[in-house]
Amino acid sequence: MIRTLAALAVCQLVAVSASAQPVNSFSELGPTAVWTNISRAPSFFTPLTAQFTTPDGDVDLTTNGIDGFDNFISPGTFGNFDYTFAPDQFIAQIDSTVAPGDYQGRWDDKDYLLNLDPPVMASGVTLSSNGVAGEGATGVRVEFWSDVDGTGVLLAVRVSPDNPTLGCPRPLNANDCAGPPYTFNYFVGYRSEATPIRSVVLQRTATNGNHTNIALDAMAVADPVVESACIPDVSTSGSNPGDAGFGEPDGSVDVSDLTYFVETWIGGGLEADLTTSGSNPGDADYGVPDEMVDVSDLTFFVEAWIAGCP
Repeated sequence: MIRTLAALAVCQLVAVSASAQPVNSFSELGPTAVWTNISRAPSFFTPLTAQFTTPDGDVDLTTNGIDGFDNFISPGTFGNFDYTFAPDQFIAQIDSTVAPGDYQGRWDDKDYLLNLDPPVMASGVTLSSNGVAGEGATGVRVEFWSDVDGTGVLLAVRVSPDNPTLGCPRPLNANDCAGPPYTFNYFVGYRSEATPIRSVVLQRTATNGNHTNIALDAMAVADPVVESACIPDVSTSGSNPGDAGFGEPDGSVDVSDLTYFVETWIGGGLEADLTTSGSNPGDADYGVPDEMVDVSDLTFFVEAWIAGCP
């Protein structure tokens, strides 16, 4: 038996923001990370939902999809796969610290739009990559976004390794000829330093006819972000730099919040990233973070600070 190939092959990092941290195994997500097994549904083409129970609270997973004709499907309905009933596919040993799963899950020729509520600071997926049953050899494009359904700011793009095609070209049975294992699990993840992840998009990259399916075995999250309903509440009232409560929200707004934000903004900290650079009140992207800090963020905060909180 061969260890999960994710331990041997590093996923390609295509494009990331300045604060991106590519993650290639579940254990790299951090000590608070949890994963859920994406189970087969009772029947084909049913919605995919799940819930993660983390030390910091529950995270709900809902899905939409995009089919081969670019039609948006809500909720996302996907078929099933179970490779455990095909031992002649040379299934590799599962290593849950690298790529958790069980070679069963949801499979279809659609793009997956995986939405997380609340958003999280780190996430990843276990993709089952089989090369025997006629699947496309090209890896899966995995995108991490700041808003639902692959919208907002694109935080990072990863691409899983291509399916292994060594040895005999896609035999239908292991007895056809000798060859290496063909079915592996790959873990593809990302940890953000600033902007939370609200959706993960799994996108088909193969162009070989119908063989463009994505097999999702498991998904993991870490560090959910429970966002305050009061944007300008960023520090304890009456606190000053150096005080224990400076930088700790307390449900009220005063000059301490303004002082804390301005210090953060001057320092260029991404905690001060509240809106798109160059945006103005009334713009569509006003209030949408973009992993950059400029005067628009200061304007956005001051407006919210003047308005106060309920």
